[in-house]
Amino acid sequence: MRAFFPSLLLLIITNARARDSRPALLRAGDAPPSPSPSADYSLLLPPTPPPRSQRSVLLGEFTGSFLLGLAVACAGASAVHTDLAPLAPLAVASILTGSIYAFGSVSGAVFNPAVSLALHLRGRISAADAARFTAVQVLAMALAGVLGFLIYGVSAFPMVAEQSVAGYLSAGLAEVLFTFTIITVVLHLATTKQHEHNDAAGLVLGLTILGCAVCASKASSACFNPAIAFGLYLGKALVEAARPAIASGPLGAALGAAAAEAPELEVSPWQPLLFTAGPMLGALLATRLFQATLPDE
Repeated sequence: MRAFFPSLLLLIITNARARDSRPALLRAGDAPPSPSPSADYSLLLPPTPPPRSQRSVLLGEFTGSFLLGLAVACAGASAVHTDLAPLAPLAVASILTGSIYAFGSVSGAVFNPAVSLALHLRGRISAADAARFTAVQVLAMALAGVLGFLIYGVSAFPMVAEQSVAGYLSAGLAEVLFTFTIITVVLHLATTKQHEHNDAAGLVLGLTILGCAVCASKASSACFNPAIAFGLYLGKALVEAARPAIASGPLGAALGAAAAEAPELEVSPWQPLLFTAGPMLGALLATRLFQATLPDE
């Protein structure tokens, strides 16, 4: 037992030295790297991975966005039929945290056009990369929305709590402020030198999103992601167009009465625009404040 503590201390010191010896992305006093056609997509997790092909990057981004969208679709649909609605933010944040660690070294685990905008304004990815990421994220969310319907027989979409001018203003303000919070954390964890090898970044970001979701779920369903808004709206449109064929075919029989009897989810076309404008404005404000606060980064 006496030999245990010196051995443990030696192990801790050795591990600390190994962590310090890992190559940094940019050390103090180093000249900035020359522009390269292949961007560094490892934004959250160390160590720096080998360069990835664009196909690998977009496939990783698609998969992670799909997992996030599926979590949102299934958690939202499950909340309609069960008493587990209070656990929906925890379910989504947990799956998002796992996806960040799974795909952080592949695509940077962006999963959100608001994050893409912030990283572009920060100079971490090009406008073309941000556009490609956004397209992939929306398509992944649309597929998740369709599959969420096939699992539960109902569509899911983030909803404004109150269908009125006051309700829309409340939801929009919540989306701006809490997306601002999320993007601020992302920029500090993912784009500053002091956090370049932060192993806990994915966990911290997941907990931040969980906290924001709990705070905003009453007002705006805690969307914070334009890809979720447009992707699930597109998936809902595809499901509603195919509902008669689904209900009358073998798939409808497999789903049971839910496919034929589930009420259509009435979503105003303004809601996807609200859940896009709010997060994008929050991302813009967070990026500008970050640049004013840390001009040397």
